Amino acid sequence: MKEKMDPEIKKLVLWRLDTSLPKNLKLSIGAMGTFDRDELKEHVEDEDDIGREIVKMQLKFIKALSTGALARTLAEE
Repeated sequence: MKEKMDPEIKKLVLWRLDTSLPKNLKLSIGAMGTFDRDELKEHVEDEDDIGREIVKMQLKFIKALSTGALARTLAEE
């Protein structure tokens, strides 16, 4: 059985999905498929493999923001 997600991280990711993705935007996650905001939220709520991948992506993005890695990458272009 897979370990449960940290409830605070789950709450943060759900909030970010609500506030940063337009309702009509679709996001493709490799071979897993294409999902709209509500579908992404459902997968996070269900804590399935897709939901775990979404959480992992969001945490990497937040880390890149907080360490300045995102700004450095954008400045290079």
